[in-house]
Amino acid sequence: MNTSPSQSASNKIPLYVDLDGTLIATDSLDESVLRLVAEKPASLAGAGLALLRGRAHFKAWVCDHIAIDPASLP
Repeated sequence: MNTSPSQSASNKIPLYVDLDGTLIATDSLDESVLRLVAEKPASLAGAGLALLRGRAHFKAWVCDHIAIDPASLP
């Protein structure tokens, strides 16, 4: 079987499509949390409490506390 370079596992580049339709090389929640920690480190306690209430509540809490510029995403 002849495998072309485009079919080789070593040449595959991961492609992420977030549920909001964005096409980025990372998860937008991860990027939001990293930005939140960098810009508002005191909010880490609140983030932990929000996470205790579930992933959906945590995502909503993060969105309420930080805004990400889509152009800044990888």
